[in-house]
Amino acid sequence: KATQAALHPAPEKNDAFYTVVLCSRVTRSNAERYAQELKNRGLQEAESITHNHNTRVVYGRYATESEAYRTMHKLQQDECFSDCWVTRIKES
Repeated sequence: KATQAALHPAPEKNDAFYTVVLCSRVTRSNAERYAQELKNRGLQEAESITHNHNTRVVYGRYATESEAYRTMHKLQQDECFSDCWVTRIKES
């Protein structure tokens, strides 16, 4: 069962933010389907994002890198997310 990470306020749209990448380089349809599966499992902050022609499933939008890393460590308690990582995204 997936570990629910603590909720944090999301940065405003068009701002840079940190997020936890759960999977990368997948088709948009597969990413959207996987994000919905995660939401159905209680991970409400899961979403698919396409940035720089790379579609990813990410979890959360955090103002600071340390918030994202805290969430990443909580998610990694679930074996399904052992390979997740933190990245910074700047939306245009």
